[in-house]
Amino acid sequence: MKKDGILYASFKYGDGERVVRERFFYDYNEATLKDLMIKNGFCIEDIFMTQDVREDRKKERWINVLAEKVH
Repeated sequence: MKKDGILYASFKYGDGERVVRERFFYDYNEATLKDLMIKNGFCIEDIFMTQDVREDRKKERWINVLAEKVH
């Protein structure tokens, strides 16, 4: 990503790694997502939570981030 580029990403809210049907996932919470962004040269603009909109997954939460690449 170019310097000054804007990143949006969302992850399931939680802690740690998991495998579902041979697919690898890593869930984040506020602290682990902030750490990931900072270690990879991003300045965080916003971190916010959302609820899944699918009927069968309404209890699932997502953590979202908007960040700018600074170096």
